Amino acid sequence: VVDCGGGYIRAGFAHEAKPSVVEPNCTATTKVRGSRGLLVGSEALQCPAYAIHRPSCRGLVLDIEQQRVILKKVFHNCLGIDPRECALLITEAPLTPASLRREMEECFFGAFRFREVCILSAPPLALYSPDLRKQLDCANPCCTVLSLGHSGCVALPCVEGQALLRSTRRLDVGGRVLTNLLMERLGVRHFDLADNWLLVEDILIKVGEVSVDFANDLHERFASVKPKTYVLPDFHTRMQGFVREDIAEEPQELHLANASGQQKPTLQAGEQPQQPQQATLRAERVVVAEALFRPTDQGLRHGGLPQLVQHAIMAVQEETWKPHFGQVALCGGLARLPNLRSRLQWELRQLLPTSWPVKILVEDEPELSVWRGAAKLAQNSEF
Repeated sequence: VVDCGGGYIRAGFAHEAKPSVVEPNCTATTKVRGSRGLLVGSEALQCPAYAIHRPSCRGLVLDIEQQRVILKKVFHNCLGIDPRECALLITEAPLTPASLRREMEECFFGAFRFREVCILSAPPLALYSPDLRKQLDCANPCCTVLSLGHSGCVALPCVEGQALLRSTRRLDVGGRVLTNLLMERLGVRHFDLADNWLLVEDILIKVGEVSVDFANDLHERFASVKPKTYVLPDFHTRMQGFVREDIAEEPQELHLANASGQQKPTLQAGEQPQQPQQATLRAERVVVAEALFRPTDQGLRHGGLPQLVQHAIMAVQEETWKPHFGQVALCGGLARLPNLRSRLQWELRQLLPTSWPVKILVEDEPELSVWRGAAKLAQNSEF
């Protein structure tokens, strides 16, 4: 079972509780002298400077050959399977053109020689995830799936697990946009991490947060936002960054360096830093995630997540069904952001008629909802 997302590939066997392989869905070209040129997936995490390349754009796989290289590593090196002896269930983005699906099928049957292949749209599969299924109202067959992914967010009204494709609505703000916004802010106040995109993405995942009342936080100059310090990897003894819980404020020397106009420090591949390089974030923690609710602040002529869900529900043609789509299931990596559920619940309640019930559902690991739903479906003998 493979959840082939724009940001990450999650793969494993249907009987497992969670995917055994989680790989960035990308290749990278190193910028460090003496290192090999092409890095595939997680190999980029071991490199301090690289240029990242992705096979997909807006969720659609456009570079089949690059995607084949990444999947080859997943199938052969990570899972250690012989595709000729296996059946494959793999996900795709909603509304994928038939021509792109045929190219993927040719790749799986021709290049990998899988015995059987099934390609399904990703968001509706989240409804089969056991933990999410427990939260669904069994008396209500209608549910709006809100997928918060790498390339964008998609709202998909579903009836008994079947998507109403004509009512699908998309917001071109996702993990990629938020990571780029955070990278810009880090470059202004902290470090230039333009050559380490996956590291910035990790910072977003670990310290990002949605503000419950952004206008109030802005008025108070984010005094109520707790600062968090992220320690960067040195790529010698430590290859991954982490959040320090024992530091509450930004180091004084970093304040002085920024105030005096000195050049900001950058990650160096050949030098061992005397002290761990770290960045303390406060306003950035909530300002970046606010793009999900107020894209107009970033120059995008779109409504936020509440408006996205509202437009998808209102696009349902059957009038008697509309009041039942206030049951919204979240999936995707960004659904992990603290306070996102409560903020979406509050704002969506303001947009929909008061007689329509509104309930936001999310499991503890929403980034695995699609994979677990696909695995559950694959175990069904009638599938």
